[in-house]
Amino acid sequence: MDGVSVKKYVNSLFNSASYLIWHKGNEQCIVVDCGDTEQLIEDIKDGELVPVAILLTHVHFDHIYGVNEMLLAFPDVKIYTNEWGHKALMSDKLNLSRYHGSPFVVADEQAIVDIVENEEVIEVAGMNIHTLYTPGHNPSCITYYTDDMVFTGDAYIPDTPVVTCLPHGNRQEAERSLAAITPLMQGRRVMPGHDVK
Repeated sequence: MDGVSVKKYVNSLFNSASYLIWHKGNEQCIVVDCGDTEQLIEDIKDGELVPVAILLTHVHFDHIYGVNEMLLAFPDVKIYTNEWGHKALMSDKLNLSRYHGSPFVVADEQAIVDIVENEEVIEVAGMNIHTLYTPGHNPSCITYYTDDMVFTGDAYIPDTPVVTCLPHGNRQEAERSLAAITPLMQGRRVMPGHDVK
């Protein structure tokens, strides 16, 4: 997609990755997953950008722990997930934060937007973002893609088997999801959910 910029952030918790996406000429921007926020928020403000959406690839704690700080800094931002993810954002047990010693739930449930159907197209920040349910690692897993980028979260990390041993993981679903993601990677930059050296 012409004129689209992406910046990757490697977070302190498990080297999870967050991404900032903006379209040149449009002040609005999108965040994919949200861990450490200090540099992210600084970059958004320095670029005079307005975040309108946080797209969650899934709701494990290492991909969501910065959401409330983003909401505090940008109260109008919306958080996109599926129905299962919505439930998990409001449960420290389901999002696993309880087991990290940092119980977390989203501070403003009204900010959550459910992606209710597979293969929806979200029109945000001057971009069309396609969605694909890709469960297996977790029921909340969603892959987001544009004409030239695909954000796979933990449903696909290069050279790394999908983790399905956590609560609500499912190996068969992970295999089906990988089969659905694979063709999307052709001709697109792959943006996985963890830093790959």
